[in-house]
Amino acid sequence: MMQSRTHTCGQLRIENAGEHVTLVGWMENVRVVGNNFAFLVLRDFYGTTQIVVETEEIMNVIKGINKESTISVTGTVRERASKNPKQATGDIEVVPEKIELLGKNTGNTQEYFEDYFFHLGWYGLICGSGKVAIENMDKALIFNKEDLSKKDDIADLILACILYGDKKKGADYAQALKACMEREDKSGKDVYLKYPKLRIVHEYLAGYYTATDEEQDTLLQLDKDCSFCHGCVHPVCEELEMVRILQMLKKGREKEALERLKEQMQEHPGMGLQAIWHRYHSEQVTKDTDPAVAAFHKEKPQPEKRGFWQRLFGKK
Repeated sequence: MMQSRTHTCGQLRIENAGEHVTLVGWMENVRVVGNNFAFLVLRDFYGTTQIVVETEEIMNVIKGINKESTISVTGTVRERASKNPKQATGDIEVVPEKIELLGKNTGNTQEYFEDYFFHLGWYGLICGSGKVAIENMDKALIFNKEDLSKKDDIADLILACILYGDKKKGADYAQALKACMEREDKSGKDVYLKYPKLRIVHEYLAGYYTATDEEQDTLLQLDKDCSFCHGCVHPVCEELEMVRILQMLKKGREKEALERLKEQMQEHPGMGLQAIWHRYHSEQVTKDTDPAVAAFHKEKPQPEKRGFWQRLFGKK
């Protein structure tokens, strides 16, 4: 969920033409047109973006990458010559200056099934099913609690446990996340150098079941001292907004939390915010008599994209 990107694959529009961007997602398809010319489709949870390869250097990079591998694409947004009105990002394309392989699709291996179960888990969160979310995320992580590379996934599972009341499992994984961070600190490597806000998110989730409200409130104020900031639309900042809302809910400030959530969903509906949105639109929790809260519960959520989940489960 937390990646070093500037935009999602469903976010760029004609207004972004000329901007320098970084996208992260799965390489869905590649269509080679010439020796040094190809069209690549990059997909994430939010949608797809067309990448146009025009150099021998980049062509050589993608030749070594198989479909459904995770890649990072850095380049410039430009207006498409031939637009696709059926695609949200159909007015633009990205010309890459760098493509980096982040995770190779290795086929029917343990890594593939871990990824599969984790996607099922997020499907549960977005559809408002806590049981599906927790069971599948737990399957993906049960043998990887001490894997430093799984910190983001562990954080996602803690979120699911918080939203759906599995305190025992949530506390277990919160302790695992804390242990991962402690081992990294002892190694002397500042893995959060460029993302101090992500450190705050991880510390908050690691201490959710053990830290006092006062300690957590103090932690959430530290982002004001960050020397490196991406702006309010960056995914890391969305995650920080997510834990602020969780803290309001934990302290019983539901009306304020839901108002803030509604506002943030209009600006940048990240996956974590969408998970909270769907949890609090469930009929099971429509108990508050306050008119504003009741109205919030009854609204019909409109997730940006369902295409990924339709492809995953073969639904039309």
